[in-house]
Amino acid sequence: GVKATGAGALKGANGKRQKVTFTATFANDGSSATITMTGKDGKTYTMAGRLQNGSVKVTPVTKKAKKEG
Repeated sequence: GVKATGAGALKGANGKRQKVTFTATFANDGSSATITMTGKDGKTYTMAGRLQNGSVKVTPVTKKAKKEG
């Protein structure tokens, strides 16, 4: 598969931005995509889906952000 990492801002439902790092993993055939984001506070949020028409279509996997560790 293909793996990408990076950092940026995630805008929450309340409109506030939070600095996050992310890891995105894609299957070579586009059948699956998983994106995990980690905030400064150590909480993680994971979404999964697939590639569709050149875009990544994902839905939440975790209901609420969980703190790692």
